[in-house]
This record gives sequence, C-alpha cells and structure tokens, in this order.
Amino acid sequence: LHGAGVVCGLSVKKINVDTIRIERGFALDSVGGEIVVSESVNVKLSDLTGFDADNIPKHYFLCLEYDEYESEPISDLFAYKGEKATPLNSIQNNYVAEDYKLYLSSSAPTDIIYDADKNTDISGLLNDKSFGDFVNHDNNKNTPIYLARINLVKDKNSYKITTISFLPFNQYVFGNRVTNIISEVSSYEKHQKTDGFTDILVNEKAKAGEIFFSSDIVHKLGPGNVSIILGVVNDTDNSVIFGSSDIHWDNDINVKTAAKVNIDDGTFQIGICLTKPVKKHKIRIQWTALKTPTEKEYEINRKQLLIYPSFCRLTYGEKIQFKAKSQTDEIVWNVIGKNSGTISSDGVYTAPESEGVYEVAVSMKNHPEIVSVACIRVCKEDYNDFY
Repeated sequence: LHGAGVVCGLSVKKINVDTIRIERGFALDSVGGEIVVSESVNVKLSDLTGFDADNIPKHYFLCLEYDEYESEPISDLFAYKGEKATPLNSIQNNYVAEDYKLYLSSSAPTDIIYDADKNTDISGLLNDKSFGDFVNHDNNKNTPIYLARINLVKDKNSYKITTISFLPFNQYVFGNRVTNIISEVSSYEKHQKTDGFTDILVNEKAKAGEIFFSSDIVHKLGPGNVSIILGVVNDTDNSVIFGSSDIHWDNDINVKTAAKVNIDDGTFQIGICLTKPVKKHKIRIQWTALKTPTEKEYEINRKQLLIYPSFCRLTYGEKIQFKAKSQTDEIVWNVIGKNSGTISSDGVYTAPESEGVYEVAVSMKNHPEIVSVACIRVCKEDYNDFY
C-alpha cells in the first residue's frame, strides 16, 4: 500500500435532501492511523460538527479522521497521591478504543499534493476517479481524508443536497496491482488519436498520373511517431473509401493517397495521384492520426518492477529486507523524504526513531522513470502489543 487515503469502501451517497450515507470501509491517514468504519451509517448534515445553519455555503467537504477514546472502566483500588499509594476506590478506564470522526469543512485542503495535469484516467478501477501524488512528507501533521464534496442549495431557512462528488481530491491508497494497471492504462493512452477532413484542390483538366498535395496539416499530437490513415470521401453515395479506390468499379473518384509525416514539428502532408481523370475541382480526404510509442518507449513499457513487501509495520530501529523483481536491469534503492530511515544498496531498510508512515522507492538504473514504492508504518512499540 502506498500513501494515505481510502483503501476500500467509504463511498458517500445521497439518501434524501438532507441526509447522506457513508458506506463501511477502511482508510489510512497521513500519520499511519488505521481508520475502520465497520458499519455503514446514515447521518444528517445538520448533526455533523462544522454545520452552520446561519451561514450555509454552496458546498461542504465531508472529512474523516482517526479518533480514539478511553473505555472499559474498572475500579482502581489504589492510586498514587504524591509518593504514597492511597486507597481511592475510584473508576479508571482500562482500554483506549480506536474510532473515527466525521465533520464538515467549507474550505479545501492546502497540503495535499495534486497535479491534475499529470492524472491518468483509470475509470472503473478507482471509483471512476483519477490518480495523483498524495504523499504527505510532514510526518507530524495529520491531513484529514476528504471523503466527499457535498453541493447544496439554500432554500429560505433550510437547505437541500443537490449532488455529491466522492473523494474530490482523489485521496486513494493503492498497491502494486493497481500501480501495474495504471502503468498499462498510461501505455494505452500514449496511443493518442485525432482526426479530421481536408480538401485537396484538383485541376479539372488534370490527367491520370498527375499528383496534387495538401498544405501542411497540424495533427495536434505533438512531435514524435505518428501513423496516418487516409480515406477518400465519395459524396455521391456518402461513403469513405480506404485503400485502393480503383478496386471499387462504381466509384467515380479513382485516386491513390499517401501521407508524409514531419516528426519534428507535429505536422503531415497528404498527396494524391489520379488514376483516371476526375470531374471534380477538389477531393475531400478523411484522415486519422495515431501517435504510437517509439521502439525505445515500447521497450520501457514492457519492463516491470515489483517491490515486496509493499506494506509493513516496524518498531524504532527495526530492519527489514525489501526485494524487487526485475527482469535484467540493475536496480537502485532510495528512501522518500527527510528523516525517513535508511536503506542499503541491497534493499535492507532501517526504520527511523520516530513514529509515522514512510516510503521506500526502487527504480531501474537504466530507466529511472520506472519506479515501485513500498509503505512502512513505524511505531514506538511492537504493533501486536496493542491487541
């Protein structure tokens, strides 16, 4: 698991004009707190902390945080008063229970790193949302999880919920499997596509074998490898002919087509050669441009890098051996952020002397853009001692 946010569940739905439902689920906050919502809950907005009936905004953010409280009261027969034990027969709580709290905020967060321009759309994989970078390197500061943006309309002295946007800042926690899916989707998205039409002017007295060209066309895919598919538009029967047009004996436009791509400036030019005289003064060409990776990019996309374990819990100064699966490339280990512990060249990580959630990254030496990350939760005492 990597980062902080929702691991599973916790979707937010509108029940009626003033009530929402939070589904059960699990999340990790930015300092390693495990937030468990064991049962789905219905709640009115007006019952949540942060709701202001006198000043209802256009929207609220529903926030989720880790919480805890003392429980299991027992009779404390002796309690220390000064240096001596004195029988007080008082009630003391024996256990600290973990819980969560929900509240409303009208302002957006300022400490979540999110670059929408770097998003990869993975609709259907992560609740139809996108993927960004949400690592909080300030391990002493806890950022709440913004579960939903709840849009409201004010109606005199009341309000109505109009729409709900789940995880508006995309605070997801993801593992290696989802990371690999994102990588595959990113690879697919590199095959971008644009299309359009262009008219090539033809001399009405032109003979078979004459060649005519379009002006330079900007395909809007930028510099790089682009494949062009060309079709000849036949207005007579509202069809588009791909390939050799002279195969279609009932076609009155017989031309051969070709395209020259200018890799450096992101443009291309279409050329046509008449296979017989035409009666038109222009030929309409339908074009489709597909941007495909270079041979080097294909090679990079085929490489995979997996780290194991992807999540672990350690105590102060404890060590763990991380392993990475790579085909042939040499790998490089690093810790992310300051005071996040140390890691040796062969993947042995030593936890720092402070609590928090830390990250270890492994990358390919020859392809540093290929990275896999593991998440470590560091506690002062052994995790199992709490149960």
